[in-house]
Amino acid sequence: MRRLAALLALLVLPMMTAAQAPDPTPPRDPQALAERYLFASPGGTAELTELPAPLELGETTAELWVSRRGDALPTRITARLVQGGRVASYLPGVLIWAEDGVEIAPDEARAALQGMAGVFGQLVLRGNVQASSLGAADFVDPTDVLRVPDVDGDGFVHVLYSRGLSEDRTASQSPLDLLPAALAPGAFGNARELITLDTGPYAGIPASDPLYVNAAAGAFARMLLDENFPAQQPWLRNLLGLDLLDRISGATLAQESVDAYFNAPGTALQAMPGLVDGTAVSGGQSLFLRYLRQRFGEAIVYALFNASAGGLDALDEALAALGIVDPVTGGTPTAREVFADFAEANAVNGLFGDGRFTYTGTPPATGQTAEVTALEADVSYKADVAPFGAAYAAYP
Repeated sequence: MRRLAALLALLVLPMMTAAQAPDPTPPRDPQALAERYLFASPGGTAELTELPAPLELGETTAELWVSRRGDALPTRITARLVQGGRVASYLPGVLIWAEDGVEIAPDEARAALQGMAGVFGQLVLRGNVQASSLGAADFVDPTDVLRVPDVDGDGFVHVLYSRGLSEDRTASQSPLDLLPAALAPGAFGNARELITLDTGPYAGIPASDPLYVNAAAGAFARMLLDENFPAQQPWLRNLLGLDLLDRISGATLAQESVDAYFNAPGTALQAMPGLVDGTAVSGGQSLFLRYLRQRFGEAIVYALFNASAGGLDALDEALAALGIVDPVTGGTPTAREVFADFAEANAVNGLFGDGRFTYTGTPPATGQTAEVTALEADVSYKADVAPFGAAYAAYP
């Protein structure tokens, strides 16, 4: 989290001579700050509370619905509680379940819980969503949290390690699970805030691996955005969820993600990431948001959080809300014009004009561009391009 809330205490001190006056800047203990605002323990991990009765690790079981690949209807499975806790009373707790047949060592379950509970606790802080619109003098209340869905009233987010799931992604979350059991179509809902992780493609990878922790955090971020910004489109929720996670973790856009998108520039901006094309989809969305930030400033991000229009019209709404003016046309740029400039920047990535066709940060490095199809002279060219994707071709 880039901004930490600060508490200022006014101390009434007796008059002191200049020689006695202390340093006006009190020392700050980084570990104490981390423990208070980042939920860190002296050992460097999230401090967790004990589970409430009657939950018991290794003994409590649950019957849950999962969607298997190739099955027409959901399958009922048995899962065992392997870990659980929360980092603060006002933050969501995490319960980790393992489907029968999925083995998780106790130390792996504990490490996974610490990672997920710590990240979930930061994701719910409203200040992290608003960070793009706050100034340096603004304070963030660490108890001011986003609304977390809680259909079962237990205050926990449930994370299930399963296998063979139907969705083409590591972490999935069904909207049916957020309905009371009596209202779920076919009675297939789990009536709890459930994130299901597919361990099938990752044999041998421990449950505490960042692969699972990050996937669960991404699903939780989308769950939060859906609850607090219900009008958001799925692609925009994914884009903003990725950005929220990156800002909290301090991560930057990876070169691998840029390369994947530049090698497949026809990837639709509004696509949802899967196991096969996930890096290209997320890379393209993250690069597009970087372009928006660079061109219009941080405020564009929070404006997108509050945009409710469908498709790319959400960007039109955000641009209009901020009163953005294009210095070339003198009017408010449309989302389609901005995407066209983004697509051209990916083909040129060089500094000229007002700088809208280059990137000021890396990656991509200056001069790195999207894949271009080389054409022979007098040869026609035709390409199938997804909506808000791009294709590039060049004659010698």
